Amino acid sequence: MTYVLQDESARAGDPIFLYEIDSGGTRYLRAAGPVDVTLTPSDTFLQPPDFTTSDPSTRTYVAEPGIAHTEILSSGEVDRAEVQISFPISSAFAISLLGASSPTTWVTIFRYHLSDVTSERRALFVGRLISREINGYQLNCRFENIVSRLRANGLREYFSTSCRHALYQQGCNLNIEDFFTAGTATALSDLDLTVTEAALQADGYYTGGVIRWNSVLVYVLGHTGSTLLLKSVPNGLAAAIAGGSQSVEIAPGCPLSIDVCGSRFNNADNFGGFPYIPKKNPYDGTPIDSDGSDARFISTVEREVN
Repeated sequence: MTYVLQDESARAGDPIFLYEIDSGGTRYLRAAGPVDVTLTPSDTFLQPPDFTTSDPSTRTYVAEPGIAHTEILSSGEVDRAEVQISFPISSAFAISLLGASSPTTWVTIFRYHLSDVTSERRALFVGRLISREINGYQLNCRFENIVSRLRANGLREYFSTSCRHALYQQGCNLNIEDFFTAGTATALSDLDLTVTEAALQADGYYTGGVIRWNSVLVYVLGHTGSTLLLKSVPNGLAAAIAGGSQSVEIAPGCPLSIDVCGSRFNNADNFGGFPYIPKKNPYDGTPIDSDGSDARFISTVEREVN
């Protein structure tokens, strides 16, 4: 019996949800039920996005009864096209997202009938992870629909005196590897990490920069003396420092000003701001002489002198 016949049947249906997750090249196959589901390649109504690993001849979806998702709606409203999937905090996929940063993650939700010998699945949702939060013993992950993502407005460059580029990213064009400095982390208190070498630079030098430990990058929110305020703490760093000092690497931040861009990074040619925008508003009603000076101010001074 095919998927459609079972789905329309009053008694033959035995539905279960299957989840195919690709997180930074690692695939997780999960079934929201008490038993594993093994499928062979077959007709599918919608193929999942490209995975970095090749499809095996068979797929085994590991049973994980704690998985559940909110209702999948077909709507033209972007905020209603999202789906929240809850994972047990102990699951391998949830653990992989508990670090300081998470890779780009895609999910495809299938509906399948356990009694369907044809192994047909219907894809109900394809989306990308946009946020995650811990709620008790669950990790709640919000995924945006791939279709709604295509309808979203793209980012536009803005006109400002400060730089519009992200440090070490496209446009800035700096290679972060050229700016890493080896350091020794000796203490950690909440989000405050003590790195001896940070004191060699003026306060604020590493604000907006990053620290790298065990290949994990963490944003630096503040820098005072040898103390770096981290946005989050990489998994395992606290325990590692408790057992002794740790080798880290730190890269400087940037206040997005033309002066620092040139003096600290020698990168003024790639500065993405417009630092020489006239600060005088030509529409405030004040007359401006041909040399750019304030005619009203000058005439007032002349009257006082005379």
